[in-house]
Amino acid sequence: MTLPLLRAGAILWLLASSPGCVSQFAITQPLEANFPRPLVVSIGDIGVAVPLDTQAGKKPGQEELQMFERFLYQELAKAGIPMAQPGAKNPATLQVQGSLIEFKRGNGFARFFVGPVAAASVTANLRLVEPDSGRVVFAGNFVGVVAGWSFGEEAFRRAATGFAAALLLEFENRRQVL
Repeated sequence: MTLPLLRAGAILWLLASSPGCVSQFAITQPLEANFPRPLVVSIGDIGVAVPLDTQAGKKPGQEELQMFERFLYQELAKAGIPMAQPGAKNPATLQVQGSLIEFKRGNGFARFFVGPVAAASVTANLRLVEPDSGRVVFAGNFVGVVAGWSFGEEAFRRAATGFAAALLLEFENRRQVL
């Protein structure tokens, strides 16, 4: 009985640690067919909604939230989605809002030796919203995991990349021009 469990555990460990990073997502609201034009996206409020009993040192700080917002901006721009310049006078027609709903810093030193056991991870619930009406036009949960040699901040980038990729895929599925 223990040999198959050990074998399964070893296979899972190899699968999880070989790429070093994972990006996953679950769309909770597909992109609506009618969204405001011209499309210009900005990064709005990203908050923290981890469980209340989470210890203060295990919650993401303001610096990590700002880093995540920066990664969201960079990844959306890389995907070719028109982005409003921070502080620009022309308002965005859509805004990314959301919160970090799960956060695990992991241990970089241990990650070097045991991979997934010390993985860093972040789960973000993100929405694309019309700022004036509050209407949600796209939403989902996006996960970034770093189980290999990468720094923990890469988990934030993976979640942001997942959001940009899912949004771009939604545009392509609806044959929408950006």
